[in-house]
Amino acid sequence: MLSSRMMFRASRTMSLALLTALLLTKTHVGYAAPPPIGEDTFFESVVEQAEQLAQSDYESIGPALPPVVADLPEHGTRSIPFIPEKALWTEVGLPIRFQLFHRGAWFDKPVRVNEIIGNKTAPIAYSPERFDLTRSGLSPEMLRENIEHAGVTLHFLDPQANTFREKLSFLGASYFRAIGSDHHWGASARGVAINTFLEGVAEEFPAYEAFWLQRPEPNDKEAVVYALLNGPSVTGAYRFVARPGDQTAIHTDVALFFRQNLDKPVQKLGLAPLTSMFLMGEEQPGRSGAWRPEVHDSDGLLMIDGNGEHTWRPLDNPAASRVSRFALNNPKGFGLIQRDRRFESYMDPALEYHRRPSVWVQTHGDWGQGWVELIEFHSEDEDFDNLGAFWVPQDDSVLQSGQRLDLGYTLWFCDDQPPVPSAGRFTDTYRGVPQALFPNRRENGALRFVLLAEGGGLEEQFAGLPEVVTTITNGQILGSPSAVRIPELDKWQVMIDARPYENGNPMEIRAHLKRNEHVLTETWSYRWDWGLP
Repeated sequence: MLSSRMMFRASRTMSLALLTALLLTKTHVGYAAPPPIGEDTFFESVVEQAEQLAQSDYESIGPALPPVVADLPEHGTRSIPFIPEKALWTEVGLPIRFQLFHRGAWFDKPVRVNEIIGNKTAPIAYSPERFDLTRSGLSPEMLRENIEHAGVTLHFLDPQANTFREKLSFLGASYFRAIGSDHHWGASARGVAINTFLEGVAEEFPAYEAFWLQRPEPNDKEAVVYALLNGPSVTGAYRFVARPGDQTAIHTDVALFFRQNLDKPVQKLGLAPLTSMFLMGEEQPGRSGAWRPEVHDSDGLLMIDGNGEHTWRPLDNPAASRVSRFALNNPKGFGLIQRDRRFESYMDPALEYHRRPSVWVQTHGDWGQGWVELIEFHSEDEDFDNLGAFWVPQDDSVLQSGQRLDLGYTLWFCDDQPPVPSAGRFTDTYRGVPQALFPNRRENGALRFVLLAEGGGLEEQFAGLPEVVTTITNGQILGSPSAVRIPELDKWQVMIDARPYENGNPMEIRAHLKRNEHVLTETWSYRWDWGLP
């Protein structure tokens, strides 16, 4: 699949005062950082396993999926649910419980699940009695072998409701996802991305092959999970420290090892990868004949560079799949954000897109130079996660066989705003043509972008009109962009007209608002690849 690749960054410089205000805090209020990794001897033992595994040729280990499960009309993970009453760690007073996923045709890889009690580990053997076999038509006698599991999900005690709620789930390859207190399941994270969206190169999907869950104490507020990753080109050790709440934080420590004597070294490494879905938004409602105004788990990619600059890229469902690169130096964070949390934007009481969590990667340490890569696949399928975003380091020496890469970050499954300071932000992006209802006045090839902005210095509405500062690549700005206050929305409306050059290349527009030398908003960055307005 041929795709255009663009690398760009905003060309403006923020005022020192705003730069200081926008820098990420080291720790979010109320979140206690986990102990330094050097004090965790168990994690070091998983690191040793990953390192030893990388010294041998790749081989997926574990029992084969029984044919009686593989041949089910509906995949076994869905048709053979776990019985909630069989949950583990149900002893009175423990604040965390966990359940298991059954293997099936979709999730067929075996995963070994273990628990850590004190300084000892114990395997959780497969038992058909833990699962409801009613829908599958199978019987326990047909499933007596230890076929392991497909994944694991953790439930945390909600003290206010005095009940347990599912908050963190690991299922499929290296995918996992979490929710906060008032979220519906949505965007996911995964352990690593290998050779994603490279023409002529098959993507690899390394998988977690073993989990170790630390048995909690009665007063624990966090869950500790260790994982061993195995794949054709890479192995890895992971430590997750998850603290649920209104927003769920997952501190993540990673040690990756690239297999020795690889015939073909990894060509692209994606770190802290995120996955989500965008089918249609306010800029193109009614796409594919849908009656709902919008359908998406995330509506924008937010990035913070090492100098504190915020960049907002509205997401799209392009006519042809595409990849975009945003060059950054030592990024403070990036994430796929669901900013629009109004029910009337989706009108879907069943799927509750207004409650889908944003996922933010808060980096720890110096990540150096590289880029956030955004992949947008064309899709007409609501069940298909067509978005991917991850960090690609510029230094490719880490990809050589025999190398080790250590990384630390915190994942926040949050609402529309990640736990970072923010200036003004763009909440809505509408797209059309100027004079659309006056055919005789239209300018050929012209596009109109109407943005809504709020927050930060914009709240000083009597300080004068803000200036719209724009830059454009492969196109021209038409007329003078404008910004007006909309009292009914308590927001500012920004209008930009532009025309792409007729060469078939993408047009890129960037804009922000300022008064005098004071930058008021993040940078809005939009890519136009031709097609219908």
